[in-house]
Amino acid sequence: FFGRALALAEATENESFSVHILLSIGIIYQKRGNHKQALAHYERSLKIAEETGNRSGVAISQHQIGMIYRERGNYGQALVHYERSLKINEELGNRNVIAPSLGEIGIIYQEQGDYEQARAHYERSLKIEEETGSRSGIATALHLLGNLDYLRGDHDQALDYYRRSLQINEELGNRYGIAFSHGQLGQFFLERGQYEEAFEHSLMAFFITARMKLPDIWRAIADLKKLRSAWGTEPFDEAWQEATGEPVPDYLIETDAAETEDS
Repeated sequence: FFGRALALAEATENESFSVHILLSIGIIYQKRGNHKQALAHYERSLKIAEETGNRSGVAISQHQIGMIYRERGNYGQALVHYERSLKINEELGNRNVIAPSLGEIGIIYQEQGDYEQARAHYERSLKIEEETGSRSGIATALHLLGNLDYLRGDHDQALDYYRRSLQINEELGNRYGIAFSHGQLGQFFLERGQYEEAFEHSLMAFFITARMKLPDIWRAIADLKKLRSAWGTEPFDEAWQEATGEPVPDYLIETDAAETEDS
């Protein structure tokens, strides 16, 4: 459908709509993991936006290109594109997209080990989300701050951020956000050896992603398998039987081929 829409936009020389459609197609390729095609569509949208003076389109395209480079692990290029996008949005006063950009830039600094810069960007993002009243944005910013504090060893503060993020997502009915928060909490408690708490949260993440048929279900399955290995098969299997009324499925017992090769 997007392909047909793009053909119509190009036939009628509707450059603004072409930018929008190219970005949408790029996002689909990105979600499929096809970075080459995603980047090609983002770069086409960027070129058209620049040629037509569509500064918002330029900012969005730059941001999406930055995401591709971040996912590829090229943090230097990702930061260049994120900062170009941020500068334009700040000049345009697009505060609703400034905050997510700050969060993405913070992630880059965090990956590079610059925790002070990461915190500064996360806190700026949180402040803007609070000022604009974006509760979903607040939940995301809190989650990022939780990740940072966990890395820095402040586990109590991290747990507080995670729980606040989860509470907001539950109040909003944001099922994806709820699943994401439960998944993070499951990993948090697993790493601390609190297996019962880890099971509760990891199971919730699994149930939600399964019902929504999200690709994230594979991460939820991986977390449950890791928990079963750390906790022990007997207590895990008993907990699973009690929670679901069914025996542990084969996909949580079987060893992945990659795991077998690594061992």
